[in-house]
This record gives sequence, structure tokens and C-alpha cells, in this order.
Amino acid sequence: MQHAIGEYQKGNISFLCVIAPEPDPDIPEVPSIIVDYPGFFKYLPWGAFYGIFIKDDVNPELIKTLSDAYEKAGQNAEFQAMLKKYHVRFLGYTGAKADDYIKTWRGNTLDGLITSGMEGLSDVTPPLPAYPQGITPPQK
Repeated sequence: MQHAIGEYQKGNISFLCVIAPEPDPDIPEVPSIIVDYPGFFKYLPWGAFYGIFIKDDVNPELIKTLSDAYEKAGQNAEFQAMLKKYHVRFLGYTGAKADDYIKTWRGNTLDGLITSGMEGLSDVTPPLPAYPQGITPPQK
């Protein structure tokens, strides 16, 4: 997103909308997709996301240590500044909340593709499994 915003601000590209419930603070003149397509709201939030994924067989104490470190890093001012620079919103989800977020994201993505008529998806039913086999979100 950061590179695209930079190109937009230089006048090299145009945006029709942002795929978010509200305009981006750096480009407030670009409307949210739901202004013209209110039905898209059910797919939000949607977009790229970052995560830390841990294999199922990892010691629960190590998972807790990693989850705690992830939460602490998310509160670090330098880390927050870097995220803001790249237009990344830190959610900090772990455990069941992270699992629910990814299941919803994957289901929304698949539903949007099916609804748009993408070829080859007629026999697929959302939601997809949340994680590749053997991978689970960190637990608190």
C-alpha cells in the first residue's frame, strides 16, 4: 500500500477507492469501496495481513512466550511507526481470535471470488480450513 500511495501522491496512478471501511488518513479524498458498493461491507476488513504461525507440535510454554513477545512488540513505538509508514494496522490477535479472523478472511475471499464468477470455483464451499495442515495460531 505504501508504494501505491507514494505513486498516487506523485500523480502517477489514480485510485477509485480503498478496500477498507473508511478512507486512508494519508489519502482521505479517496473514498471507501462501500460508498459506491455498500454490499462490499460484509467482506471487510480485507487485504494483506501479516502473521506468525506455529506448528501444532510446539511446546505450549514456547507458544505462550512467542505470543507474549508478539503482543509486546505490537506496543513498541518504533514498531508502530514502521507499521504506520507501511499502512499496516496491528491487530495483535492470538489464539481463537486469530483463528476466527483468518477463517473469516479466507471465507470472505473465497465468497467474493465465487460471487464474481471466477472460473473453477463452482464446487468449492466456504469457509476453507483456516491454516495449512499442522499449523495453528499462537495461544495465550
